[in-house]
Amino acid sequence: MVDFVCVIPFRRSRDGVEVLLLRRTPADGMGDSFWQPVSGTHPHDEWSPLTALREVREETGLEPLALYGVDAFHRI
Repeated sequence: MVDFVCVIPFRRSRDGVEVLLLRRTPADGMGDSFWQPVSGTHPHDEWSPLTALREVREETGLEPLALYGVDAFHRI
């Protein structure tokens, strides 16, 4: 069962595609500053796409217009 989501918000613009990455800081308690996509874990009773939408809202305040599923593996 998947308990982690990674969301890469993007939009098309006149200049091409813009991708949103978030800058974490030491104040987040996650170590030195680094950039990452929207991500988070979810309770086992929450469907992964709903978790993805919730995380985007919580971390960015944005309301996604669409959600696309992509199978991917992340090495952490």
